[in-house]
Amino acid sequence: MEAHSPSFGRRFVCLCFITAVLALLPAVGRAGTIVTFNTSLGSFDAQLFDDTAPGTVANFLNYVNDGDYTNSFFHRLAYGFVLQGGGFRYIDGYYYYVPPDDPIENEYNQSNVRGTMAMAKTDAGPDSATCQFFVNLGDNSANLDNQNGGFTVFGYVLGDGMKVVDRLAGFPPNDANVGIWDVRDIMKHPAFGQLPMIDYPNGVPFAPYLEMVYSITARESPAPGDIDGDGDVDVSDYLTLKQHLGTESGASWAWGDFDNDQDVDRADLLLMMGYLSGTSGEASASAGGGVPEPATLALLAIGGLALIRRRRP
Repeated sequence: MEAHSPSFGRRFVCLCFITAVLALLPAVGRAGTIVTFNTSLGSFDAQLFDDTAPGTVANFLNYVNDGDYTNSFFHRLAYGFVLQGGGFRYIDGYYYYVPPDDPIENEYNQSNVRGTMAMAKTDAGPDSATCQFFVNLGDNSANLDNQNGGFTVFGYVLGDGMKVVDRLAGFPPNDANVGIWDVRDIMKHPAFGQLPMIDYPNGVPFAPYLEMVYSITARESPAPGDIDGDGDVDVSDYLTLKQHLGTESGASWAWGDFDNDQDVDRADLLLMMGYLSGTSGEASASAGGGVPEPATLALLAIGGLALIRRRRP
């Protein structure tokens, strides 16, 4: 009879362990709502954190569903810091406020890292956010996580959506010729000191050059594990998770942090594997999860083994 090495035995035991854990995994819920921003420079999707910031997400979706953000525009750009909108609209030659609802309770619990979306607040205190929001253009955690009770992160930009955001933010090569203009005297409002505009020729009416948000629409989130938001959980999603495996802080869904604890670890891997293996009550064709190819499951098993072996004392 052929003898097996101790290394083979350890791998076999680990594989059995993973299989047993998958069988015991509870059904995992959806990650939350996805919203699509249709802007002057293209569209991008953002995943909302319905579970970790429920009040903030509900507030944002209320504005979305009421059409309050339709034909709004980004009114503030701080290079490399934030791109802010949700406060003003431009319709048929006139400017309007987005009508603010009552301020909401602060729900800070995730870091303001690049690609995350958070609610803007006033100096009135932590519970002063209403309708304005911003996208973090860089890692602003050292500042915004510790200011005014922490700024509530309620979502993050999906997939390659930051390419669109970076164009809006005038990142190199700045092919849209985005500039920042101080038009407070013209607009008679202090909010317009850093107004981003696209290829604006100074001295002419600037409305046609605004960075418009023509619409924001909401839809049901993909399955846990669908990092790129393309409607299925596949090798591409696994490879993204594998790339960030071992990250201990500042992680988001875009890196594979499915349990929203800001790291990418074995628990996140098991959530992805559990969904692919059909242990999730949400796994169905209608949920967009699909059925994995055998090669996909094999890759996941190998990745699980590697992670467990690295973490072994």
